[in-house]
Amino acid sequence: MELSAQALASYETGTRSCTVVRFVELCTALEASPHDLLERVHDQVNHDDHPASLKVDLTRLALDERAPLNPARRWAAAEVARHAPGTRDLDLSALESLAALCGLATVELVRMLREG
Repeated sequence: MELSAQALASYETGTRSCTVVRFVELCTALEASPHDLLERVHDQVNHDDHPASLKVDLTRLALDERAPLNPARRWAAAEVARHAPGTRDLDLSALESLAALCGLATVELVRMLREG
């Protein structure tokens, strides 16, 4: 399998998605178990109280000035205006939708939200 350093870096940073087939090829090339890697990722995003969700401070997000989060900021501001400010648990589906709205990969959105 031929893979440039640039392509590998884009996978690592989440700026490029890979197919399941490519993922397995990468694992094979790195002599890593796809199952073990997916299990580690699952463990990182899986929380006991809210599986596969992320607690988001809507007030903080509504004030976030990073350009890629503009659509998320507008959504959060509307949510804060409608409800009491606070945090909201966003499940994977909500995170995927919000990422699509922002034109980001879900993993990139989650990283940005965690950075705050």
